[in-house]
Amino acid sequence: MINVNAFIILFLKRIGRNEGSVALEFALVFTPFIISIFFILELCRMSFVISAMDLALSESGYSASVTRAPDKYLEIFTQKLDEKLTNVPLIGAGYQLHTSVTFCDNISQLISTTQACSTQISNGKQLAKYELRLDYHPMLLTFATSVFEKYLTRNLIFVQEFQRDIEQ
Repeated sequence: MINVNAFIILFLKRIGRNEGSVALEFALVFTPFIISIFFILELCRMSFVISAMDLALSESGYSASVTRAPDKYLEIFTQKLDEKLTNVPLIGAGYQLHTSVTFCDNISQLISTTQACSTQISNGKQLAKYELRLDYHPMLLTFATSVFEKYLTRNLIFVQEFQRDIEQ
């Protein structure tokens, strides 16, 4: 016959041991801590990339908008953009940058999706919408791609100064 009291005492002695509790507590605390640190680093990287894209887009768009050669707006824009973004350390090789320039006559045409703006003809068009899109992939948290945007898009509208002079 099994002595129930001895079995309960033996069971309580085994429960009372603290072997491995430090390792378990460390694993339960350290893993979420490291994931949160990686998440913060990824957010910092993403904000740096957004700032670099904004700066490059504004400087390139400005350079293109003040040129006197209306047929070279897109060429000047992409050339200046490449110059600005080659020095950015966190936008490395393997990222796809997509650029586009749309030329419009007025703001209502720019806002409206039904009225056609031109991507080729810039003569006589006073407004230019410069767009830069980056296919963004997280560097540290590759399993959390749904948390971050798949791509970043930045838009900027400039008045083509020399096209306004032609109209007046």
